[in-house]
Amino acid sequence: MDDIDNHKNHESRKERLDNQYDNGEQRRVITGSEAETARKLGQGIRYDHYGTAYIDKDPRFVK
Repeated sequence: MDDIDNHKNHESRKERLDNQYDNGEQRRVITGSEAETARKLGQGIRYDHYGTAYIDKDPRFVK
């Protein structure tokens, strides 16, 4: 939706490098709507663009 609403700013953020999140657009998504959704679902929040892979039997739970 962001790209549709303001394509020029969206593309500008994608071009802006960010050491923690790769680029400005990823920072906006991860710290914005993704974090808000994770909080509502009681899940962890990412603080960078990396993570740890977990193998689990049920995608709803990480043990």
